[in-house]
Amino acid sequence: MKLFKKEDGTINTSKACIFSFVITCIILGLISMPMFLQDKAVETKQSGNTTTTTQVGGLLLCKECNIEFYNKEINLEFGENIKIKDILDIKDVPIANIKFTLDSEYLEKKKTDNEYYITTTNSVGETTIKAEYDKYSTTLKVNITASSLKEASFAKKVYYINTTDATELELITLPKKIDLKYIKFTSSDESVAKFGNNNSIKGIQAGKTTVKLVSDSIEDTATVYVMNTPFTLKLKDDGHYEEMEEYTYKSNNPTQNLYIALKMEGNSNYTENDITVKDESKGSISTTTTFDSIYSADNMSLIYKVVLTYDPTLNAEENVSVITFTLPDNSEKYIKIVR
Repeated sequence: MKLFKKEDGTINTSKACIFSFVITCIILGLISMPMFLQDKAVETKQSGNTTTTTQVGGLLLCKECNIEFYNKEINLEFGENIKIKDILDIKDVPIANIKFTLDSEYLEKKKTDNEYYITTTNSVGETTIKAEYDKYSTTLKVNITASSLKEASFAKKVYYINTTDATELELITLPKKIDLKYIKFTSSDESVAKFGNNNSIKGIQAGKTTVKLVSDSIEDTATVYVMNTPFTLKLKDDGHYEEMEEYTYKSNNPTQNLYIALKMEGNSNYTENDITVKDESKGSISTTTTFDSIYSADNMSLIYKVVLTYDPTLNAEENVSVITFTLPDNSEKYIKIVR
């Protein structure tokens, strides 16, 4: 080729060598190209076996990997943590890439000091954990028990029950759903109400009693009113009546009129003359409650007018007025107005 000949007709060896080198590189590049176009493969060795893994969408998949819980069922004490690697047999899979499905009411996954744990949360009882990775999945049944309470209290400070009812008083416990055999319940006046099994209390006669729960160093009290004639008290606020035990007065107005509707259940023939109303006021809030014959004309309920007075100069540690309604059979309820 003229490209490689000198003017005297001899071969230009340097040009020929450069050309040959370029051609060789091109050929080698074409030969190597299919290898780069294939899926990336990584050869890893574990336990003397070779496992091929493939990177797909950020998730490391493998042909030989697997996950499986060592047992089908385990027991945990409430408050206990357990390392995931101690309950899950993992082959060639990072824990961080495993999807865990669990009920947060009972369990949660946590990472502490580069170690992954399963830890109990709020409740005792039975639950399950599901672990998933690629096409692999495995499940574990977990039984959570507790031999003592962390916390226990009555959900309300005041309960109303009827003499004909056995009522379970709502509680707040930690852990939740614990066997209430660890709690002792008492009534200060068992002629008014008496406990049966656990938190179930039976009304005996109309009146008021203080109930108490005790569990080791944990204690709490509440008040139980027992009624022969069930009735509701609804206070008118924002243009409508709402049943409530406490109303917060937020205005700076010196006076305001409120209305309370008393409605009895059943076929009671009590009238306003049978109802006793008592106002007990402290601090900057005071009330005077009287029967309102005009608003009560429909005979659907007894309506009472409350004249509320606010005096900021009388501000005290406790600014409250308690309005108590009592029926002839000693059935009793109250509404508390606070500042």
